[in-house]
Amino acid sequence: MFTRRELLRQSVALGASLAGSSILSAEVETTPVRIVDAHCHAGKGMNYGTSDPEAAPWTTFNDPERVLRQAVAAGISQTVIFPISNVT
Repeated sequence: MFTRRELLRQSVALGASLAGSSILSAEVETTPVRIVDAHCHAGKGMNYGTSDPEAAPWTTFNDPERVLRQAVAAGISQTVIFPISNVT
């Protein structure tokens, strides 16, 4: 199973190899690759602060600053962050 970081690395490598091919070289722009994470959760969920080891991770807490640090480490340019729990 791929991690998100490994999938992104392989996608960038494939894109770079295609950009170097004679078939696509005239059509490829020279702008840097932008990677957008289109779905990420951050914030406090309904089980935040409980010591329940069975609580699902999406119902507890995910620090937005940690999410953004991980995004930078993975080479992600932008992240769309959703709340962990949304009653509406």
